[in-house]
Amino acid sequence: MSKKIKTAKAATKRSRKAPPRRSLAKWMLTYRRRLTWGLITVAVLGALSGGVTWMIVTDVPARAMASFDKSVDQGMRRLGLTIDEVIVVGRTETSREDIAKALGVRRGDPILRADLQAARSRLEKLGWVQTATVTRRLPGDLHVRLTERQPFALWQKKGHLVLIDREGETITAKRLGRFSTLPVVVGRQAPQYVSALFDVLGQQPNLFARVAAAVRVANRRWDIRFDNGIVARLPEQKIAEGWRRLAALNTKHDLLARDLTAIDLRLEDRLIVRLSAKAAKAVKAAKRPPQPGKST
Repeated sequence: MSKKIKTAKAATKRSRKAPPRRSLAKWMLTYRRRLTWGLITVAVLGALSGGVTWMIVTDVPARAMASFDKSVDQGMRRLGLTIDEVIVVGRTETSREDIAKALGVRRGDPILRADLQAARSRLEKLGWVQTATVTRRLPGDLHVRLTERQPFALWQKKGHLVLIDREGETITAKRLGRFSTLPVVVGRQAPQYVSALFDVLGQQPNLFARVAAAVRVANRRWDIRFDNGIVARLPEQKIAEGWRRLAALNTKHDLLARDLTAIDLRLEDRLIVRLSAKAAKAVKAAKRPPQPGKST
């Protein structure tokens, strides 16, 4: 009895240590199934990959989208949603040709296709245009509202004149003859500061009316050239005080009517003037002592 129990325990112990062996036929069947599914998976992936590659090579997505876009455009045309008229408000100086080119649309184009933001951006790159808005008014109108820049001065840039606005933005370099009465500003950074300068000069309107040019010197101060060629050298600081001083002296002594080339206002406690060559010669002759033997 005890021997049978020991034999049964030993058999149980051996069964725990080593699982029963599967037959060779069963193992080959399992392996064949796995291999078959692997081949099927590879084949499917290959087919998908080949299909995607074929679509890319033959440009199927692009052609499908183009066909879809064409259908949408035809649908909008049947519904009357096409550009029939472009209405522009606020145009004075900007040419019609420049506006049409910036909008980039034609009569009959689907109105919902128009890229309004891109059109606005292109319009605001035109020299005369400060701001622009572009809106749709269905079924077929595009409305454009422009705010144009106002001419402020002529800027001498690399030997050529360009028209600028109050902010110093370049407007145009074409057909400047009609703006010849505007003051000329000179200096690389002059447009950035000219509005503040002219605000000061405008406080003395009679004097400002005779200003022909303003020259930015070393990006620190201004020389003002009047219509008769006289140059007033303004101080670097306290420009308004120096300009008021010049206005008062001109009212009292009529400085701009004298034979001068420059009036230096840079020192607060004195006024330095430079005579013209002719006036300097006359002054020098008047100071020369009389020569002996000659009548005076």
